Amino acid sequence: MGIGADGGATHRTVAMRKTLPLLTVSLLLIGLVGSAFATTIIDKPTFFASSNGSYITFSPSLLPLTFSTLYRGSDGYWNFNSTKIKTTVSMVITVFCGGNWTNYTVSGAGTQNIYNGIKPTQVWINGVNMMENTGWTYSAGIVTVGLATSTVSIGFATTLPVAPITDEINFYFLDEQTLAFYSHVYTGTFTIHVDSGTWYGKNGTIAYNDTSPSGSLTFIANQTCTLQLDLINGWVSINGSTFETSRTATIVSGDTVTIAWFFNISANLWIPIRPAMGIAGFAIMVIMPLFIIKKAREHEWMWVLMPGFVSLVLGYCLIVGWLWP
Repeated sequence: MGIGADGGATHRTVAMRKTLPLLTVSLLLIGLVGSAFATTIIDKPTFFASSNGSYITFSPSLLPLTFSTLYRGSDGYWNFNSTKIKTTVSMVITVFCGGNWTNYTVSGAGTQNIYNGIKPTQVWINGVNMMENTGWTYSAGIVTVGLATSTVSIGFATTLPVAPITDEINFYFLDEQTLAFYSHVYTGTFTIHVDSGTWYGKNGTIAYNDTSPSGSLTFIANQTCTLQLDLINGWVSINGSTFETSRTATIVSGDTVTIAWFFNISANLWIPIRPAMGIAGFAIMVIMPLFIIKKAREHEWMWVLMPGFVSLVLGYCLIVGWLWP
């Protein structure tokens, strides 16, 4: 018995109805698998906008970057793979999870929230290593930074080298504020205090060696100010003119400034020189008058006039040297 034309069309229609659902399911599965392995490559400067008008971008030196997860959630966080970032001011990321560091610069004062589930061991804000709850906090995997006005370096490893320095550092310190550099070897601090004006530096670079220990800070002044420097050992250079052990520096907008310092660790490690000077001076001032009286009673005037008085002068000088700032 043969099949007519209408019967053949009916057979093909039934076959297509059976095939279409299978084809649809296959296409959906292929789409889901493909989306699971989809990646986004950022190979040129891109600005990831926040709802408040600020943005997050990556330094061109980091590009290209590849993200398997890249979107802004309803909570305001931008998701970059397993790291989530939210900010109230614009920020430029200069080191992104490189060597356990995440570094960035900000356009001004604001708040940055960074989530990766790891509590940091070091957080450098505006070039200063800050303790937890002083400039930053950590809760539920989120690091919140609230004092930054220029640079931030966050270290997430147990043992870390000195925080990597960004290509360009801008900093801003108001009148009566202080910038301090601490030496772990010397257990001492070098400080720069703003006596007057606003210390606003741009295009800054820092070189720091904690084992020597020594360091230098070079920048271009953007405003006029007067700095008070703790420079027992060091120098200041303004537009190429060097001032050895200068304690104050008046900087005018546009000046190129270098401040260098080093700690004399030999005295600190072996003998406390200045306290020893003070003790020796007091000992001489107590003992020598008794010696002079004794020699005067014995009429040995050469001992009274020469060694006696010279020793008193020496003791006085040692005490002054100990007390001298």
